[in-house]
Order: sequence, then structure tokens, then C-alpha cells
Amino acid sequence: MANSLKEVLVSTAEEVLGRKRRTIQPWVTNEVLDLCDKRRELRKRKFGSNVAMENYQLANKAVRKKMKEAKEKWIDDQCVAIEQGMSSGKSKQAFSTLKMLTKTF
Repeated sequence: MANSLKEVLVSTAEEVLGRKRRTIQPWVTNEVLDLCDKRRELRKRKFGSNVAMENYQLANKAVRKKMKEAKEKWIDDQCVAIEQGMSSGKSKQAFSTLKMLTKTF
């Protein structure tokens, strides 16, 4: 009985709230994730016909373009935060942001 109750609660929560999308990169937005989901669906059908392949390629280009734009915007926002931190005397915060931007993986 407890398992059935748990399944009902979990399925209802997924319907109402949806799943939490976990991103590793901080610049990935929900819009980009939606495009990735669309691309994932098109990938399953891309070998069916030439039209499906073209739709997949267009979706792939859109994802790449939005990802680049989101990353550039995020980096610009971080640069503005660094400049504001340096001008307002919060050098520790500015240097920690700069360190995060320049570290190598």
C-alpha cells in the first residue's frame, strides 16, 4: 500500500511540477534546454527521410546558436560583476569571479 501511494505521489508531482533539469554549465538557460529536448526528439527520427534529417540539422544549428549566445551573455554579466566589484571595493568577490572565469578544466 505504501509503494502504491508513493507511485501515485511521484507520478502526480512529475505531471504538475515536472522534472528538475540539472545543468553543469551555469550559462545554460531553460530555453536552450527546451531546444535540446526538441532536438533529442528529432534525432530519433532523423534517418526516416530527408525532411526529417533537415529538421534535425536546423534544430541542431539553433541549439548551437542559442548556446553560444547564452554563454556570451553569461560571460558579459560576469565581467560587469567584476567591474562593479572592483569599483565598489569588493575586490575579494571580484577576484573570486575572475578566478572562476579563468580556471582551466
